[in-house]
Amino acid sequence: MSQADEAGRLAPLPTQPTRQEIHKLLKRHDRSFTRKRIGELIDVDVSRQCVSQTLRKMKRDGLVQVEKHPSDGRKYIYSATEKIRDVPQYSAHPVNHYFNNGYSIITHHHKSEEYRVAVHRLVAVAEYGIEAVKKKDIHHKNKNGIDNRASNLIPVDPSLHKKMDIMTTLRLSCSDKEFSKIVEIAEGVVDETAAE
Repeated sequence: MSQADEAGRLAPLPTQPTRQEIHKLLKRHDRSFTRKRIGELIDVDVSRQCVSQTLRKMKRDGLVQVEKHPSDGRKYIYSATEKIRDVPQYSAHPVNHYFNNGYSIITHHHKSEEYRVAVHRLVAVAEYGIEAVKKKDIHHKNKNGIDNRASNLIPVDPSLHKKMDIMTTLRLSCSDKEFSKIVEIAEGVVDETAAE
């Protein structure tokens, strides 16, 4: 992962307005709405798939309840749970965990800002200290991006990270004898090039 990618994970991102707008709407009105009506009422221009996905996540988080529409069995209606009334709007997004490009990521919302950080960076800071991790990539020794044990992580210069990935891939795909032979040949090539 490049340094720019890592820096992007630590920067505040624009808030997810769909969830906040749905949260405001349901908290303000003591009634149920269809998904289509919610999409029409919120002050955000988004697709119906985005509204549906957001409602599913809010249901999972216990903020929304879903029932069959009383007069149209093909539709569902959504309303606020008691939990949504106790959650301040700016924290309508709890801490979330997801996987992105083979890495484990945590997001947190605070005062309408979203912050993302890779779990391996948090573990590396805890293990090595913030100064040792700052401006460094974090290398997974076994190439498993979700194996975030401290013993599997090492801070490295971004310029060396790709090379270490190549060496790790090679090391994991060869026997000890094959790997030693490859290193021996590579050292010979380097020595020959330096002599010329």
